[in-house]
Amino acid sequence: MHPLLVVIIVAAVAAVFCWIASLVTEDTSWVDRLWSIVPVIYVWIFAIAGLTDGADATRLVVMALLVTARRRSACGRRGVRGAFRRVPRGRDRRRPAAVGFPPAQGPRAA
Repeated sequence: MHPLLVVIIVAAVAAVFCWIASLVTEDTSWVDRLWSIVPVIYVWIFAIAGLTDGADATRLVVMALLVTARRRSACGRRGVRGAFRRVPRGRDRRRPAAVGFPPAQGPRAA
C-alpha cells in the first residue's frame, strides 16, 4: 500500500476518534492531545516505506528520528503542564477565560 494512502487513513481514523471522544467526554481538546503524537506516526510510515522499498532511506530515517525527538520533548513539556490530564466535563483547558478564570495579565490586557 502506498505510504500516502496509509497516512490519509491514519489521519481519518485520528479525526474520527477525536470527534467521538469529544462527544463522549464533552472535552474538545482531543486534537491537542493527538497533535503531539500523530505526526510521529506519519513520519515513521514514510520512513518504513522508504526502508522497505530498498532505496537509500537515510534522510527519511534521520528525519523520523528528529521528529520523534522533538515530539518527545514537546510531549514531556505538555505532560508536565497537565495537557494529558482528564478535564471535568464541559471544561476546556485551552481557554480558561471562557470558563470563568480572570483574563491574562500583560501589556496588552487593558
